[in-house]
Amino acid sequence: MVANYASMMYHNGSNILGYGVLRLLQYNEQLMSGWESTMKDDIGYWRRFVHDFYTEKGTFRYNIDYKDSPNQEPKLFELSYAALPRFLYLSYCGKLKKMSFLLGNTKEFAIPNNGYFVESSRASILYQYQGGVQVIVSGHLRAHFFRAPLLKLDSLEFSAVGHSEYLLRELMTNASLALSQSRPPQNQIQHDGVKSEDPSSESVNINSSSSLLPDSPVNEYGLEPHIMRFMEITETISGMRDLIAFTLAQRSGPTSALHKFATALQQQHQMQKSTSSNIPYANPAPSGFNGSPRNGDVASLASNYRYAKQPPTMPANAISQANRLLDQNNIPNMDPSILPQSMPIASVPPYSLQGIKRQGTHSPMVEGENPNNNPNFYSSDMLNAQKRTKV
Repeated sequence: MVANYASMMYHNGSNILGYGVLRLLQYNEQLMSGWESTMKDDIGYWRRFVHDFYTEKGTFRYNIDYKDSPNQEPKLFELSYAALPRFLYLSYCGKLKKMSFLLGNTKEFAIPNNGYFVESSRASILYQYQGGVQVIVSGHLRAHFFRAPLLKLDSLEFSAVGHSEYLLRELMTNASLALSQSRPPQNQIQHDGVKSEDPSSESVNINSSSSLLPDSPVNEYGLEPHIMRFMEITETISGMRDLIAFTLAQRSGPTSALHKFATALQQQHQMQKSTSSNIPYANPAPSGFNGSPRNGDVASLASNYRYAKQPPTMPANAISQANRLLDQNNIPNMDPSILPQSMPIASVPPYSLQGIKRQGTHSPMVEGENPNNNPNFYSSDMLNAQKRTKV
């Protein structure tokens, strides 16, 4: 079978398709023979199994979302590399005899770094329990293989959409036969020539037939109760992974480590907030701006741009003070056309150019002259009053 499948592989660029599906079949074969192995009760056997088929960062995700049962809450579980051996060990410690994947409509894609992505839109997980009970969970399977150096699972995800439970026909036949032999004579009461059965006999028959059949090993989600509990605990511990690592690093008690961890998170949040607040914005709105400058200060140029249709009104003392401090000659390169006509020129903040050497820029006063060769083109402090020309 493997040889026939290998002959169907075809070459696509630098990757040969088919290796991902073949590796998934090998994974399924060893998973299915776990109950028959003499070392199934040894967790070391499952640790070697996980080591052979998963990368160190590999995960198994199990999603439950039953569309036909809106009363059931969707659930998402993620098992890490460290939790997978315990999960498989507990699965086979109960009544489970065999667990395997059934693939349907399987597609494979080659990804960079010699990896493969396998997807099966009609996949199922088959659980066979002791006593003749069989549970089939249908859903969608996705597998991502990474070469390290052998093909190993970097992530395996199964999304369950429903499950069905089956019993052997032999169990149903034996239960029906036993029920017919142990059934007491029907109590019939005749009234006016009409026969009627005792209503209590029907309930007795139903209870008797239910007691002869094996109990269901799974819950409403298609999982065994102890497996469901293990996955819930693992999901909680996975969310506390950072706290556990912090506690081990601090070597302190749980209560002290929890307080230190909360303080560290607050400090980190404050640092991120202060860093983001220092990022300059192109046109920030001044806080507390209500149409006039706050505390009598001079309005900023950005606020004038934003409120150009309604220029801010300024007190007379602020304008006179600004006139004494500012000089129009200190704004040689400011284009007056970009300022609102109704805004007083005194409200413009001082604008100066430092003596920075500009490459490839010609003087606006002397056409064709290179400013790099003219040391008097810019002064060290500020530019003197010159004729302003658009560049």
